[in-house]
Amino acid sequence: MCALPANGLMHDGLAYWARRTPDKLAVVLDRRETLTYGELARWSDGIAEHLQQRGVGPEQNIGIAAANAIAWVAAAFAILKTGATIAPFNDRLLGEELAYLADYSEAPLIIADDTRAARLAEAGVTTPILALDDLDQYRGGASAGWSGVRVSSDTIAMIIFTSGSTARPKGAMMPHGNYLAKFMEMRMLDGRLGPDTRSLMPFGLHSSPGLPWGILFTTTLGGTLYCTAKYEAGATLDTLVGERITFFIGVPMVYDQVSRLPGFAGADLSALTFARIGGATPSSETLARWRDEGVIVRQLYGMTEVGGGSIIASEEEALAQPLACGRGLAFSRFRIVRDDGS
Repeated sequence: MCALPANGLMHDGLAYWARRTPDKLAVVLDRRETLTYGELARWSDGIAEHLQQRGVGPEQNIGIAAANAIAWVAAAFAILKTGATIAPFNDRLLGEELAYLADYSEAPLIIADDTRAARLAEAGVTTPILALDDLDQYRGGASAGWSGVRVSSDTIAMIIFTSGSTARPKGAMMPHGNYLAKFMEMRMLDGRLGPDTRSLMPFGLHSSPGLPWGILFTTTLGGTLYCTAKYEAGATLDTLVGERITFFIGVPMVYDQVSRLPGFAGADLSALTFARIGGATPSSETLARWRDEGVIVRQLYGMTEVGGGSIIASEEEALAQPLACGRGLAFSRFRIVRDDGS
């Protein structure tokens, strides 16, 4: 008897919700630009067909070097639909740093906005560039009868670059199936996560929070992702309140800045049922300010190489020990080891 390979992929959620709720908002940028599930599915199909015509397919890493934009999201899904791997470059990097990532990733093609394309060219990168602005022409979708490439769920979906603050960035290779398991862990942790999720992502879409936990997690759930071209504390608070955000990821600096705004005290944050924090240890004062507004901020422990949040506190654990990260998630295994190995 032959076992079939698991086939769940990171973009299957988009296809599912595009069939079921095509008119529902999938992505909102700066509370102005929007894409429904149907629009995002069609647009990424059209880009994917074009990428295939340019020779893109499985076992290739395709770079995205661009600031946050609505087309960034469509490009990411298009890459996955060709069976290739997304290799997102930090949009803040300078030419030599971008050149290093282009070489490291061995990308045969880079999707770039004008600013990053100029930086790559100035650094001597000769990799072919597909202009992000040119992707608009594919919004109508792919040709009749076109279909994407199916790969196994152990295929690498994305390479997230990490540790760039201490040395050259290293690429953490993340398979489709591993992240789908992480998403299921989150749903098991909090059953309120689902199609009604309204997620706010204050970070770059290139990042470990931005691509997997912003774009891919939210569309797997069938929720709506709110993102911004550039983080700003006041706009973050306005979106949390005005869009009734239910799921929010931030670092201590973000939580601290937002909570110190004049309009924070008394703000209606009653919809925010899952606020998670990581990257550093927050102050007790910051956590207390959010708790005074009815938001239990949950600590996490993790790293890019294992999918971001590996241990995330439940509400009960966060209430009992605000500075602790809880007892772990369902599919993750941990050991705490002394110097002597015990």
